[in-house]
Amino acid sequence: YYGGVIGGNQEQHFMAALDIDPNDWTARYYLRQIALQRTSLFIRWEQFEEAREYLGGVLGYVPGALDLELLMGDVCYELGDRAGAAEHYRRHVALGGADPRAVERSGGVEAGGAGPDQ
Repeated sequence: YYGGVIGGNQEQHFMAALDIDPNDWTARYYLRQIALQRTSLFIRWEQFEEAREYLGGVLGYVPGALDLELLMGDVCYELGDRAGAAEHYRRHVALGGADPRAVERSGGVEAGGAGPDQ
């Protein structure tokens, strides 16, 4: 059972569960679902710095979440961090993702370098 206040910070309960048992797939699943929704709202509201900070905290708990890597790539891209975006897009593709913008934006950026759009 995962308790929490409606409208509260439910992520903290799932993160706490994952601190206890990193293999708790139920906590990982629900954390990922909440993160997808919350990050989508940050993006819609153009709160990209908040989205990057938020996702940075969540990604450590849900490694291998190709959809969250894609969103982090989008957030970094919107912030003008083309190298950071390319890294997250590459992770998305490496995990089996095939989103066209991730495939397009993951190439042409060397570690620490600038991409064609910068």
